[in-house]
Amino acid sequence: MNRLKELRKEKGDTQEVVAKAMGVTRRGYQKWENEESQIKPEKAKQLADYFGVSVGYLLNYSNNKKDPFDGYIPTPREYRSWQEFDYMQLSKTDLDFYDYEKLRKHLEPFALELMLNYFFCTDDERELLRTIAKKFAKKDAVSFKKNND
Repeated sequence: MNRLKELRKEKGDTQEVVAKAMGVTRRGYQKWENEESQIKPEKAKQLADYFGVSVGYLLNYSNNKKDPFDGYIPTPREYRSWQEFDYMQLSKTDLDFYDYEKLRKHLEPFALELMLNYFFCTDDERELLRTIAKKFAKKDAVSFKKNND
């Protein structure tokens, strides 16, 4: 389900106004909004720019209205990392995407999984994970900080 109707109403535009801005008929736009036809990639980008949101948000693949790359063209690996970050809904945690990207590049898969689980845990579970991390930590290992540290 796309977010065209929601975004159009937020902006206060009619279907006709958006259709004209996109260079399509009102019925063509209406088909997109009612999901009777698919939006081609170049039109999805044009619509996203028009509404000031990311394509992922427009198409309801993401909960982030803005593109985290802010005009920077990401490498395929960075983009996959962002998709993974967003898919796991890590944006709803206190883990920043760029910190996640650094962790993803430098940690072993097991350590990364431990970190990700940490962000979804309760305070008691976090304390347990910190204890485990301290037991197995090496000199250059990631440390877990309490939220108020």
